[in-house]
Amino acid sequence: MTERQLLADHLPNLRDLGGLPTTGGARLRTGVLLRSSALAVLTPAGAQALTALHGPGSYADLRTDHEIDRDKGPDQLLAHGWTWHRLPVRDRAPGDTGDTPEDQLRRHRDALPQYLERTEQVARLLPTARPVIVGCSLGKDRTGLVVALLLRALGVSRTAIAADFALSNPLLAAGRHHLPARWRERTTVHEAPGWVCTGFLDHVDTLHDHPALERITRTLDAARPALTTAEPGQALAPERQEQR
Repeated sequence: MTERQLLADHLPNLRDLGGLPTTGGARLRTGVLLRSSALAVLTPAGAQALTALHGPGSYADLRTDHEIDRDKGPDQLLAHGWTWHRLPVRDRAPGDTGDTPEDQLRRHRDALPQYLERTEQVARLLPTARPVIVGCSLGKDRTGLVVALLLRALGVSRTAIAADFALSNPLLAAGRHHLPARWRERTTVHEAPGWVCTGFLDHVDTLHDHPALERITRTLDAARPALTTAEPGQALAPERQEQR
């Protein structure tokens, strides 16, 4: 479906953000920041394949305790030496059943303090130069917005951010058989339109000089040499460049 998608035989929505253009002609390095649906569904073979490709690294899990209790933790990854960071985002209040794109945008705006806190925590993980995978249940909404805030701070264009956000829709449709049974049994899984991401970031833009946004930007600016490269054809993680 896309050259950035990884391990499609094991996960429906795993992809590398490497190669996206940032400010000053730089690009994100590959193998540094990835996004995915929940990694709890990985089989032993899938965990081994992911570790061989990009690991062991860090998994920033945005699922709530309830979701983890229901769908389990990333046991196979932990067995391969990965570090699991539980950073829950609860973006739906009890009784809120609306699933229109307008409902999604409203909920995301209401949950902005959570998104800022979790994005700041992920930003602090990235300078360790270990691959970081951000994920939630489907890797679509919560994951998409945390990733969007990171990409915004790194200077990726709004158009590219929205396109990446919307890319989850066809990937999940094609790989739905890899999802937990409760998702496979649903007649529909609501899509994540790119304009919802854009509307969320437009709202973020109104928060001039917000301390959390400033901290995120400072953290990522300090780590830019490890996160980006000025050579589009050499977008490798630093430790992998040394191995070439």
